[in-house]
Amino acid sequence: MSAERGAICRSPSALERWRRLGACLLEPFPVVVGGSLQPLERGEGYFEVMLGAIAGARHSVEVEMYLWEEDDIGRRFAAALAEAARRGVRVRVLADAFGAREALAGALRSTSASGADVRAFNSFRVPTGHRFYHRTHK
Repeated sequence: MSAERGAICRSPSALERWRRLGACLLEPFPVVVGGSLQPLERGEGYFEVMLGAIAGARHSVEVEMYLWEEDDIGRRFAAALAEAARRGVRVRVLADAFGAREALAGALRSTSASGADVRAFNSFRVPTGHRFYHRTHK
């Protein structure tokens, strides 16, 4: 470790940032009263439950997808999110730039035009050797 980097890591501000991070890891989110959790497994009704939740949303919908196909299901999700945005629900979509490239160029454009905040992450660049294989679902 360089002397300069060592000094930065030992500074009180860096130590304080680590302490705050540690506190967030122990209790990352406050308890919210009135929420519910429904574990889902792939199978019949899997997507219908999710689409029903989007249809019933009153305040916000947050969606993050690595793979988003430009197929019937992908278009149904895009349409449901667009409808939610049109009725005043805050809709935020985060999709992988490579795994959802066709949907981002297709159905998700109309979702964005409806007022949803649609963004791509992990933008695809020309692969340089083995780096292409380092794509993850993070």
